[in-house]
Amino acid sequence: MVIDAQGVGNTGTTDRERAKQIAKQYEMTTQKRGSSQKVREAFSNLFKEFFGEEVPSITVRKFVDRWLKDRKQETAPGTMAVYDNSVRRFLSFLGPDADRELADVTRTRITDYRNEMVDNLSTGTVNRELKIVKMIFRKARLDGFLFEDPVRR
Repeated sequence: MVIDAQGVGNTGTTDRERAKQIAKQYEMTTQKRGSSQKVREAFSNLFKEFFGEEVPSITVRKFVDRWLKDRKQETAPGTMAVYDNSVRRFLSFLGPDADRELADVTRTRITDYRNEMVDNLSTGTVNRELKIVKMIFRKARLDGFLFEDPVRR
């Protein structure tokens, strides 16, 4: 549903009954309380109902591998090595969760990653590692894999 400047919703359909169904589902979704997974599922259902297709999804590992492959075409070998090491460190931190949905990564998990690095790495290295993780999640949001970027403040 798109809300215009006057606060009027537009469901993108001229069928009045269909518009009512979409608006009702949207309202129910926005009022749900509970885990982020439940809300994500509700929005995914709404997305499918509204656009007639599934919300794009991908695992963390697959997206990161794709991101690295895309960077290789435009990045110097030395920088590519830094990206590769950074990505491997992040995936190692995630452990088995690296094979879960990208959308399952939370801001808390990113903060935990930062806190773990602070104990073992210099401030400059931690900042560089976080910058690379931010680049990855920004690209994932722009590519439509995330509704919200867990790194963005």
